Amino acid sequence: MIKIEAQEVREAGPPVLLHEVHANGASAVSSEAKTAVAPNEEGGGSPVMMQKIQRFGGAMYTPAILFAFSGIVVGLGTLFTTEAIFGEMATAGHLWFDCWNVLLQGGWTLFNQMPLLFCVALPISLANKQNARCCMEALAIYLTFNYFVSTILGQWGPVFGVDYSVEAGSGTGLATIASIKTLDMGIMGALIISGIATMLHNKFFDTELPEWLGVFSGSVFIFMIGFFVMVPVALIACLVWPHVQAAISAFQGFILSAGTFGVGVFAFFERVLIPTGLHHFIYTPFYYDNAAVRRHLCCLGQYPAPTGCRSEYCS
Repeated sequence: MIKIEAQEVREAGPPVLLHEVHANGASAVSSEAKTAVAPNEEGGGSPVMMQKIQRFGGAMYTPAILFAFSGIVVGLGTLFTTEAIFGEMATAGHLWFDCWNVLLQGGWTLFNQMPLLFCVALPISLANKQNARCCMEALAIYLTFNYFVSTILGQWGPVFGVDYSVEAGSGTGLATIASIKTLDMGIMGALIISGIATMLHNKFFDTELPEWLGVFSGSVFIFMIGFFVMVPVALIACLVWPHVQAAISAFQGFILSAGTFGVGVFAFFERVLIPTGLHHFIYTPFYYDNAAVRRHLCCLGQYPAPTGCRSEYCS
């Protein structure tokens, strides 16, 4: 690999990015360039903390750009399988319905697997080196975390106030992620674990091990560390997250029951957090999860009563 360094022109603006030119001719921005900040930071540039927060916001946006196409597919699939519009053609068993239903279910892929999507996507922006390897490490560590949580709750669920015997679903506090029955931590849990994995990657990926332990270097070393780190993290999640779920549910209930004022609170927090990129935490449960939508759709008969539909939401 040949490294070409471009001369810095400090008077004309920020430094020119370093590039690495590989043998196959591909060019990639170096890790030094990814972490570079604007010059003259002491002279009034953006604070380092704000830059880091905005970088996190950019990482959140990376997987969200895929929702545009998926949303179109879901919209068209729903339209063309609606019996009220297309009549007999939109009934199960008809070739028209069956073909569009295949596309519709495929369109739901990203929305049904958002924790995995955000877990893998976060290191793309936050890893300082070997981003692809970091994505793999984050996924492996996240799945390990969920297996730990699943086993802990399966054995000692009552100790943590969790009824693990119920079927995972909306309102139970449990979810199925990659066929693992675990705590319903949603996107937030995926981001926390992926963030921990990325931090371990940035800190320990280049650790040099003795030659006879060379097989455990790099990604294997990160996974080894992450494996043991996830044990206490899983215990903390089982202890704390049920209370977090109660708080989130209370906030969602407040938004739903406060009418116009509740909508105003929601809009205020969403807008005020836009500069930091953290507004995703506010709108995601309402736009893409079941905070409000399913309760209203159940009033129209789209979801059965066990999802939590109550008469006051249908008035």
